Amino acid sequence: MEANNRAYTSTALEVFKRETHEIVGRFLSHQLGFPDCITALHSALARLLPTLEPEQFDEVRVVLLANNDAVMDEMARRSAKQKASSDQTV
Repeated sequence: MEANNRAYTSTALEVFKRETHEIVGRFLSHQLGFPDCITALHSALARLLPTLEPEQFDEVRVVLLANNDAVMDEMARRSAKQKASSDQTV
């Protein structure tokens, strides 16, 4: 019966994935700044950690690395755009 209930409820890991996907999306759409994005991602991870089973660590690591890549790529784009803008004004 418990396996049946789990099919209808989200696991903490699924909630974490959705939440961090939304956070990164808000950052990419300029609704969140970098510090707020990092704070939100850290808070989501802090909520998840006490609920994790050891076999879930690898999956969480994959999500963390993907989030990091997305945020760092966006920061590089923003930096390049800002540099190009400042080069034009000089």
